[in-house]
Amino acid sequence: MSALPAILIVEDEPILAKNMSRYLQHAEFEVEIVSNGRKALEALETYKPDIVLLDYRLPDTNGVELLIRIRQIDSRIRVIMITGEGNVSIAVEAMKAGASDYITKPVILSELKLLLTKISDEERMEGALNYFRQKQAVESGLDKMLG
Repeated sequence: MSALPAILIVEDEPILAKNMSRYLQHAEFEVEIVSNGRKALEALETYKPDIVLLDYRLPDTNGVELLIRIRQIDSRIRVIMITGEGNVSIAVEAMKAGASDYITKPVILSELKLLLTKISDEERMEGALNYFRQKQAVESGLDKMLG
């Protein structure tokens, strides 16, 4: 992960998207906003987010379908599903498709920041753990024995 965690907001409600963006930029996240699934897929070609905040209902696609496409493009991107419906089946569907978490509207910005910080910290810890595992394997010669 980069020094500033990169967030892609995929949200068709412009006021909500703008409010989340301003709050997260103030909290020292790098943020891009797109309003639909097509633009999200285009953005992934050039903007490499660490986390995607993904609205469940988009004008051109279902959020879970887009989540699956995002995971196919880059399985390391963490996705948080956002929906206005407090429906348990949507949450289960999103988590089965690979979402890291799920939040409902209205989005409480301070809770969103805590969730993003937690996910960013988990990502950093996983990266450090992988580094030390690889280093230990090299030092022990395990990498030469496994082939």
